[in-house]
Amino acid sequence: MASSTTVPLGFHYETKYVVLSYLGLLSQEKQEGPSPQGVQLDVVPQSLDPEVLLKVKSEIEEELKSLEKEVSEAFTSTGFDCHTSPVFSPANPESSIEDCLAHLGERVSQDLKEPLHKALQVILSQFWCL
Repeated sequence: MASSTTVPLGFHYETKYVVLSYLGLLSQEKQEGPSPQGVQLDVVPQSLDPEVLLKVKSEIEEELKSLEKEVSEAFTSTGFDCHTSPVFSPANPESSIEDCLAHLGERVSQDLKEPLHKALQVILSQFWCL
């Protein structure tokens, strides 16, 4: 199903930032041990060598720098500004990654409400035909 609907301005940058930040948190947790609540996340195996974790952390930091450069260079053509983004510059600096994802999801659902509804109807109609 083709559509001419576009995603909100900056969605690509914000999504990439959220994913990289989340991966950075995971690698940091693995270096420090289990989370305070004792919840074990199995995304990164416990047995990873500290050198590997350091390399992962370094690669994530490089990707974040690359993203920052990409956003800056694209400003003249996109007008996207990190300082006005609730993901890059949240009103509450202690906002979690989950809060950022929830905000992005809400924006996408508002901006793409009609196409999402149409896509859902198509999927449901095909499902009920089975």
